[in-house]
Amino acid sequence: MGFLYRKLLRRIFFTFDPETVHDAVMRGVRTLQRVKSARLVIEFMAKAKDRPLTVAGIRFRNPIGLAAGFDKNCEAPVMLAKLGFGFLELGTITFRAQNGNPRPRIFRLGAHKGLINRMGFNNVGAYEAARRLEKAGPVGVPVGVNIGKNADCSLEDAPKNYLETLKVLYPFCDYAALNISSPNTLRLRALHEKDHLARLLDPALDFINGAGVKKPLFVKIAPDLEDADLRTWSPPPWSAAWGSSPPTPQYSAGTFPRAGAPTRAVSAACRCARSPTRCLESFRAGRRQGAAHRGGRRFRRAVGRREIPSGRGPGAGLLGPYL
Repeated sequence: MGFLYRKLLRRIFFTFDPETVHDAVMRGVRTLQRVKSARLVIEFMAKAKDRPLTVAGIRFRNPIGLAAGFDKNCEAPVMLAKLGFGFLELGTITFRAQNGNPRPRIFRLGAHKGLINRMGFNNVGAYEAARRLEKAGPVGVPVGVNIGKNADCSLEDAPKNYLETLKVLYPFCDYAALNISSPNTLRLRALHEKDHLARLLDPALDFINGAGVKKPLFVKIAPDLEDADLRTWSPPPWSAAWGSSPPTPQYSAGTFPRAGAPTRAVSAACRCARSPTRCLESFRAGRRQGAAHRGGRRFRRAVGRREIPSGRGPGAGLLGPYL
């Protein structure tokens, strides 16, 4: 299969715009999802060895997950779950549907085996995503939802914007991730500032603590923060994930997210905190502790309520590695 892809399919795909190819693949996956025999064949062919682990109270059959950005609109979770992943993260989803940035907005770095992404949170919106997840039902692996801010939403209204999306999607996910890292949404990264982050997390945590079923909440932060930035709102255990200092990107392709080989050295430079950690429940009291990991260009902070067992930091499971 790898030989067929390299010699034939890859050459065909690379004659088209990357987003056109992605959309065509998603249509194909969505079509196959409706065919039971196709699902069974794919599941048999892609069966992976179980390597179970538990992170933030969620049990995963293996630590390899599909990152947000592939199935942005919750179109094919049933079929994607048959590919051997230990979990799926769907989205990024905003409260209202939006088109994202103008096309073209994905660019291949052929010589470097990578991509530049300028998508801008294009998605169908929270209610349509929830309808699709409800229709899909349980898919056999944990499902996370990645939540972002609408482009036309101000920083002052961002906490409400995130909260409304969380409320709509909460019944249909196993965990949620608040995405404040994308440079493709104007001023989104300003939410890393301590006061903005507190205003964002307070209502989300209040909602979860008042829910009948409490689920883990994560924050996806930018991978290029300086240690000093982290220390403004984190005790030392948080910055331990960076090692001595955050790595410097090797490719100066603007400030847009990169994927593929260009992120390999960046990913390898980051190390996970391995001690037992309690996720951030007391952010407002300043007693927060956590564990973090970045896989590729992805870097998060756990802000759920449960402990991660010793020796099983998020880098071993939920938060990495990402495909």
